[in-house]
Amino acid sequence: MTPEEEEILIAKWLAGEVSKAELEKVLSAEEIAKFEAMVAEVDSWTLPQVDQARGWQRLQARKQQAPAGKVRSLWRPAMAVAASLTLLLVAYFGWFAQDGVTEYTTAAGEQQRITLPDGSTVQLNTSSSLSYVPDTWEDTRELDLSGEAFFSVAKGQTFTVNTGQGSVTVLGTQFNVNQRGDYLTVDCYEGRVGVEVPGDNQMHQLTPGRGIRFRSGSEVKARSIDGSAPRWILDSAATRFQSAALGEVLLAVEAQFGVPVNAEKAVDIDRTFSGSFLHENIEVALRMVCQPLGLQFRGQADDGYEVYTP
Repeated sequence: MTPEEEEILIAKWLAGEVSKAELEKVLSAEEIAKFEAMVAEVDSWTLPQVDQARGWQRLQARKQQAPAGKVRSLWRPAMAVAASLTLLLVAYFGWFAQDGVTEYTTAAGEQQRITLPDGSTVQLNTSSSLSYVPDTWEDTRELDLSGEAFFSVAKGQTFTVNTGQGSVTVLGTQFNVNQRGDYLTVDCYEGRVGVEVPGDNQMHQLTPGRGIRFRSGSEVKARSIDGSAPRWILDSAATRFQSAALGEVLLAVEAQFGVPVNAEKAVDIDRTFSGSFLHENIEVALRMVCQPLGLQFRGQADDGYEVYTP
């Protein structure tokens, strides 16, 4: 087992996903004792008192300062390699709070289930972040999302999801929001969903089986969906697309593997792609995306990849 695989196993043990017996098959009793001591030390920590009002003001200021059409990255997956201990602690706690803001993040290839103060649940997809202010939740019911999440909202409860490409307002429903880069996709699986996007003077009302796809600077496109939940919820081994823009697909590959994926200028990132990619290996994933479109890819000096026209 490689050091990276050991880190993943330990993180799963800290998160309660792997038993101690499974851990003992890989690590010595002395190594396990060290991690148990670390957990005991972490359990004894006390979070400092914070100024909740100031935290809310900072959150609003951050939203106002973020440029239109951009999403500020709250966590970079590559940092996990340079700071593995931090990754373990985040996996153990599942959340952290600063200045009254509760924030959840997922690493590349990771998902997390979250319960909000009103009992609503969120399944956070890979390389995503979600934040809100618990003390003002009853009054505002707003949260910020960067990345992708599936929401199951408690009956009779209304709240708003803010993203870098628009906001989504819901009442007792199940829906999926995917916002990466300049793209926003919202799909409704139950109830009703209202979507507002920058530069568009209307509220797009979605009913079950309906969705919208939007790219900054272009028009909102309606779409049809099927099933009771997004495909990434039902099958964690692959990501699937139906008539998605190539640019959106490449962002999904980047999010899944935590590796930069770019397209050269000659590549039309607005052309559509219908298909899937597996989560086992990034080069296999890129081949599954590029070959049907007659494209190729190559490695770059920063350990990323570039898609190009042969």
